Amino acid sequence: MAESSARSSRGSASAGRGGGGGYDGLGSPVAYHVGPLDYTPAKYCYCQLKACRWISWSKKSPGRRYCRCQRSGLLDDWLKFVQTVAECAYFVWVDDEPTEWYSELIGDLRDEVWRMRKQVMEQGVDVGYVSAMEHVQQLQKVNEFLQNELMKKESELEAKDKALQMKDKEIEEGKSKKGSTEYFRLLCLFFMGMVVAMVCNGKTG
Repeated sequence: MAESSARSSRGSASAGRGGGGGYDGLGSPVAYHVGPLDYTPAKYCYCQLKACRWISWSKKSPGRRYCRCQRSGLLDDWLKFVQTVAECAYFVWVDDEPTEWYSELIGDLRDEVWRMRKQVMEQGVDVGYVSAMEHVQQLQKVNEFLQNELMKKESELEAKDKALQMKDKEIEEGKSKKGSTEYFRLLCLFFMGMVVAMVCNGKTG
């Protein structure tokens, strides 16, 4: 990985403020999978703050990540003196300098994404609205999937509940049959006892 100092690389940092929030209002062509401050291992600027990690979309270094002071670009350009005091001018590249072919390839893909976004915006559709609708559609798909899974689980639980009810019924029927058999056995013993007693009384008489 190549890391250059802010003082030697500041001119190359045409990545835009806030990680490319500008770019004529088109923003970054790809989503940040890792937040500007969520990366590891951490890099600290001269202010002893964790530096923000952004992605450059400049013509020279498209798709190349870099770290910059959190305070960078927070003030207006005309406040040069105050801005110099506020930020420490920390800037380092995270990735190596891309080859000319790689820069052209990523640059073409970047331009195509921006072209499509601009076309959508010119048609009167807000890019954020389109992204929100796509997000809603994804959530709907997830919701449908979860509902189907819930229905499956409910069916499984219902089947298990029926099986348990059948098992309980069989146990109760078994207990009932056992009780009837026991009662019949005791009744037989009672009558046999009475017969024996009558026979014994007859012999005695």
